[in-house]
Amino acid sequence: MISMWIQCGLVPLIVYYGIKWLNANTLLIATFLLCCLLSICTGSSWGTCGTVGIACAAIGASMGIPFYIMAGVAISGATLGDKISPFSDTTVVAASI
Repeated sequence: MISMWIQCGLVPLIVYYGIKWLNANTLLIATFLLCCLLSICTGSSWGTCGTVGIACAAIGASMGIPFYIMAGVAISGATLGDKISPFSDTTVVAASI
């Protein structure tokens, strides 16, 4: 998923429109919700961090937000979404045991 999204230009597209539409006040909550939503839909926290997390970190860097804050927000949203996703392999295995 990560390599396909980067190769087809979806990650740069997210960066382009994210810089146009978001501002520094809403970027953190938008990053958290976007990572959470994508992780719920795919069941993959690593794939979410490698795609949308990188894009949002680039947007945050352009707005002067430190990278460690953006990384923390993206990882938190991706992990939360992964744990409540019905498609997540770890959630399904834990529930079946």
